[in-house]
Amino acid sequence: MSPWIKYIMIAGALQGFVFAVALFRLRAPNNSKANGYLISLLMTVSIFMMVASQADLIAQVSRKLVLLSYVLIFTYCPLYYLFVESSLTPQFRLKRSHLFLLLPALVFIGAWLRYAVMPLSQMQEIFFYRAYYDLLAADTISIFLNLVLVWKAWRLISRHEYTNEVVHKAFLVPTLGLVIANISWLLMVLSSLGIPYVPLSPRPDILYLSMSFLVLLFGYFLVLRPSLFAIPDFGKTARYQHVNIDEAQCSMIKKEIINVLVTGKNYKNPEFSLTDLADLTGIDKVKLSYTINAHMNSSFTALINKYRIEEFVALMEAGRHENYNLFGVAAEAGFSSKSTFYKAFKDQKGRTPKEFFSHLPEVVKG
Repeated sequence: MSPWIKYIMIAGALQGFVFAVALFRLRAPNNSKANGYLISLLMTVSIFMMVASQADLIAQVSRKLVLLSYVLIFTYCPLYYLFVESSLTPQFRLKRSHLFLLLPALVFIGAWLRYAVMPLSQMQEIFFYRAYYDLLAADTISIFLNLVLVWKAWRLISRHEYTNEVVHKAFLVPTLGLVIANISWLLMVLSSLGIPYVPLSPRPDILYLSMSFLVLLFGYFLVLRPSLFAIPDFGKTARYQHVNIDEAQCSMIKKEIINVLVTGKNYKNPEFSLTDLADLTGIDKVKLSYTINAHMNSSFTALINKYRIEEFVALMEAGRHENYNLFGVAAEAGFSSKSTFYKAFKDQKGRTPKEFFSHLPEVVKG
């Protein structure tokens, strides 16, 4: 490892520790469990970068320990997945199914155990001749598992009912970065295995460095712009402590709410209220409110405005802007306040209406 890479890794490790402390003090994002997983991720990256920067020194004590330290890389994607799932899932709890997240690291440890018990001279000979095919095979399996976890994380983000375009874009950068890093890593492994026609064989130190700094960059944005990634964490607050409702009932109520709003489009009425929704569904207002908050990650107002924004977009694409200005179309979708409309649109789409519909030259200023 060249000296400049070593110094960059040390600086990156120190920054990672600082970001982790800053996130702990900021308590961001909103969900404390998600915050904990992100802090764990940043600490893991920082520890790996510090160990990797001092690999020559540690090797004087134990080369096998240096080799084992690479297992930390296989925790990046699992911890990122836990951060995403806990951010998007109300009342998140670890389950037995989450044991799957240990597989990337366990596969590598399984391959490492062979080297842990062999004489050091034999291990050095294997590495001299680059005959560590079992480690490369373990890398390949773990990389595929990493890609599965990143895909599952993105599916959670894209399918979550109340994440908007701003949140999607915020999560897109680390998600794509992890995909590219793992694919580059896979190409490096395939090249080491002698697979022909592999177009890329990146240097391991550069690859690990870029992958680690990607995660640190993610932490940097969490410190400076926590609102980009913040998904409301609606728990069973004091207001709902006496609500007697189980998961199955909440699921039924959620379906009924969506059915009423989609089929009747009652949100187009500017005066539409929670009381009106209760009358239409025949469900108690407190149960409706709890379901919207705790199981739809929203408030009644935000939920209605979401449907109004989608209605506005549909009307614009259908050409209603040719007859009305922007707020005229928004009023048809159910908005009674221009400021509320513009704020709701920016929150959901990440851009102003004029910017969003810049492909429609006929759009009149609203």
